[in-house]
Amino acid sequence: DGFAMRILSEPTGGALTQHAFTSSRNGRLDPDGSLVFLAPTGDSNTQGVINLAPGTYDVEFIWYENAGGAFAEVSTHKGDLIASPLTDRVAQWILLGDGTSLPEQERPFKQPARLTGPVTVKNNVRGTINNVTEIVAHWRGNPTPTHEGMFDEVILNGDGGNGIQGANAGPGNVHQFPNGTGVDQFTTSVTGEFTVLDTNGVAGEVLTFGLFSDDNAGLHILGQSFTGVAGDMDTLGNPEGMTDQWLLGDYRTGNTNAYGLITLQDNTTYDFEAFMLEEGGGAVLEVWVAPGDQLATGFDPTKFFPLTVDVAPTLLSANNGLGLVQGPGTGPSGGTAIPGDYNNDGKVDAGDYVVWRKTNINGQAGYDTWRMNFGRTSGSGSALSAVPEPAAGLLVILGLVGGALVSRRRAN
Repeated sequence: DGFAMRILSEPTGGALTQHAFTSSRNGRLDPDGSLVFLAPTGDSNTQGVINLAPGTYDVEFIWYENAGGAFAEVSTHKGDLIASPLTDRVAQWILLGDGTSLPEQERPFKQPARLTGPVTVKNNVRGTINNVTEIVAHWRGNPTPTHEGMFDEVILNGDGGNGIQGANAGPGNVHQFPNGTGVDQFTTSVTGEFTVLDTNGVAGEVLTFGLFSDDNAGLHILGQSFTGVAGDMDTLGNPEGMTDQWLLGDYRTGNTNAYGLITLQDNTTYDFEAFMLEEGGGAVLEVWVAPGDQLATGFDPTKFFPLTVDVAPTLLSANNGLGLVQGPGTGPSGGTAIPGDYNNDGKVDAGDYVVWRKTNINGQAGYDTWRMNFGRTSGSGSALSAVPEPAAGLLVILGLVGGALVSRRRAN
């Protein structure tokens, strides 16, 4: 039901050090860097990211069982799947204590389309606009926008959070509307272009687009028509009474979840536009795309990709298991870890700032740590390698909790 986990080391002759988790999903981070899930639940299914240099570490894991079944699992996965979940397309989890090495694997679902460049996002006041037809007519008049920006993904949020499906894309892929957070009563226009990628070696790609919005929204691929639709009372139509069939979520709601089926040509670039009306109580506009017909199944984060300029890799890198060994946990080899060395290369430099900027490790405090230690390098020394060489590696730790256990282990 609930648990807490921390990772420690104590270099010979040195002070006991706790190595802090830097981000989490479905749980929380304590101020000391422990990964925790407090409230009782069926399954906690918590993920936490921690950056460990090669070495041997002590692992402390405590949990409790409330009622309804008891189990606990702790697994590891190479990479930061919270900041970059596009890498999470193949199961590469290995139970802690299992020293197995898993080879590289090809993802079962390939990225079907990607942006050729940033999209242009414009905001304007709502006025008396009430539906997609009126939104489109407004923007066709080329009004002067109140705010404008360019973004690498069509994942826009006005509440300071991740939106409807944004948590599946990672915080680095989620953008605030140009007019900022907490704003109501406005309209949005998004324009850009994307290229369809060949995922199966067969001419023509069947794609499912996901349009997620709060409130009314429409998605139009210029010169093309959607042929099927699914979702929350969503429809196909043309707000301008012309030929192309748009994907529409044209009703006032908390969230609009529309799925549209369309067939496009491989290695072909298409222009698109999306429009949204925000009345009150939160603003979201997201466009995702999946290979094949997903109308019956809806959103599956292993199949849907955000409409992004990023190229999702086709292979998942190999993952080495962490076997349990006798301690003590003496920490990273090659000397003591340096505060602010976020890529664990033995020095604090511009590369660590790039890691902080992409992952926001410890927020402003993480930046201050990097700045105060800029230019430092590691000392000499050695330790038994527990986290595998040669890469320091980011490890995502998954806790599935439901019982009562206290253990102290040393990870290899």
